[in-house]
Amino acid sequence: MSHIYRFYSQFLSEDGSRVVLRDDEAHHALNVLRIKVGQDVHVFDGEGLSWRCVVEEVSRKEVMCGIVDTRKTERSVPGVCVSLAWLNKDKSVEELIQRCTELGVSEFRFFRGDHSGRAPKENKKWAKWAIEACKQCGRVWVPEFVMVEDLIDVVCDEETCLVASLGETSVPLKEAVSGTGDINILVGPEGDFSERELALVIRHGGKPVSLGDAVYRSQVAASVMTTLVLNELGRMGSTAK
Repeated sequence: MSHIYRFYSQFLSEDGSRVVLRDDEAHHALNVLRIKVGQDVHVFDGEGLSWRCVVEEVSRKEVMCGIVDTRKTERSVPGVCVSLAWLNKDKSVEELIQRCTELGVSEFRFFRGDHSGRAPKENKKWAKWAIEACKQCGRVWVPEFVMVEDLIDVVCDEETCLVASLGETSVPLKEAVSGTGDINILVGPEGDFSERELALVIRHGGKPVSLGDAVYRSQVAASVMTTLVLNELGRMGSTAK
């Protein structure tokens, strides 16, 4: 089986028959992968649309791809969101976004936790990291990013809220995800949640879930929790994108 070249683009020709690679995607196609006219490529728009294409024209700054086939993939239901107290190292945030995007997280919410070193600051690289993760694993939905001031702003009554907990009292995961609505996975910063934050989440219906005896880094805890939740939902090993 030949390698599948995947690219991200939201640029279509006026007649809708071709999708255009520009900027970083065109550079990667032309100067890194050395894409040639006649090669098969897959392109996605990050919002569920994907195209099987053939490269028709190349220039210094653009790659024109003729659409052979179009596919629309709906978002997986329920959606799985990761809400994370801001971490001190950008590298940790990058790892979180890449791993959880690969797994199929639909949204990231960043907030300033009581033990966070600083408030979250929006970074244009977040979308780039997420797109690269989608290209790596073949997903066609790029997750959304939301920044809020406080933990209370990421808790929604319509969602099933799961809290990665180091405490002794926890709810079995199968029981915790048995409700309806989207799932919101809450993970604390390096110093974990404060007592105030835990009490607030529990008061709003949050369910503490244990990840075992090990103490994980926050980004690893988020990945582990996401994997376990998706497994309970029956999505691990499925073809859902």
